[in-house]
Amino acid sequence: MPIVTDIEQGKALVVKTFEGVEVVPQEEWEALVEDCKAILTESINNVRESIIKMKWELGDRLFKCGEERIRGHLEKLAAILRISERELYHCLAFRSKFPRLNEIWEQLPEGKNISWHKLINNYLDFTIPKPIVPIEEKVYQLMDTDLYICHLILTI
Repeated sequence: MPIVTDIEQGKALVVKTFEGVEVVPQEEWEALVEDCKAILTESINNVRESIIKMKWELGDRLFKCGEERIRGHLEKLAAILRISERELYHCLAFRSKFPRLNEIWEQLPEGKNISWHKLINNYLDFTIPKPIVPIEEKVYQLMDTDLYICHLILTI
């Protein structure tokens, strides 16, 4: 296993191995570092772009169902998809704010160098509406509450 000691006066990388000492020229070392940084940067940007495209496509699919119509079903859909209801609202708000997927990057000052988290926190303003509970459900909820209170009183 080679042991990297340090860069000798900024000119070369000195690596001690079992066979002896290997000197990697500074230009080769700097090229390796820059290539690795470029690979990481490109990969991270590709992942971020893929996530943002996926979120937009989810929002677009929800939007096509009718924004007002689908809102009442997001909780159930979120459970089926195993993602949060809030995330579905984010996707829907994202699609509403940016109607064309291919134009998103030109509209953001960061371009493609933006995460989903930063995008929703800096560019989406929305509130999750409270669900409208039909009157029949409210009555049943009150009845359940009354029955529970009666049960507590009787068990004391």
